[in-house]
Order: sequence, then structure tokens, then C-alpha cells
Amino acid sequence: PEDAAHDERPMANLPEGELHELHPLPAQEPPTVPTPFVGRALELQALVRTLGRRRQAEVRLLTLWGERGVGKTALAKAVAAHLWRRRLLDDGVAFVELAEVRTEAAALGGL
Repeated sequence: PEDAAHDERPMANLPEGELHELHPLPAQEPPTVPTPFVGRALELQALVRTLGRRRQAEVRLLTLWGERGVGKTALAKAVAAHLWRRRLLDDGVAFVELAEVRTEAAALGGL
């Protein structure tokens, strides 16, 4: 009501207790996405579909490759953020920067 005091506790008759979020965000937060992120909607959708399938537990790692400067890193960050915000990956996401890696052994060491 309009005449209620601002310090009045709403729903005061509810018992005290701890707040438990039903669907908390995974702890492993992705890196920030460059903004604006435009022009890669089809690629974003395909990667989200691949990684977001709950029945496809075997898809746990995805590597993007291509020429420098085409937006692989931005796309990877956008996919990770999308899946994280929608709570589609229970353990969160991990982002491993492999831009400077030149050998298979170094890539595996980065993981």
C-alpha cells in the first residue's frame, strides 16, 4: 500500500532461513565478450547447438582454427558467455588462449 512505511519488511510472516537459488550460475565464469558482437550469428548458433546438447556429454572440447583476425577468439568468448548465462554447462566454461602456441605439445600443456 502507498501509506506503508518504507522500513516495513515485506512478507514479514515468512520464516527466517537461508536463500537458495534454484538454478545458480556455474562458478567458472567465461571471459568478457567484445561488444558489439555482430555478424557471426550462424556460427554462434552452430557452436551453441554443438556444445549445449545435454545428451552429447562427449562434446567437452571445441577448437576453433583459421587465419588471424577473422574473429575466432571473439566467437569463442561469445559462445562461452551464451552457454554460461543460460546455465547449459553445469561446471561452467574454461577459456584457454592458444594464439601463441605453435606445437601440439604446447597446446596440450595449455589445456
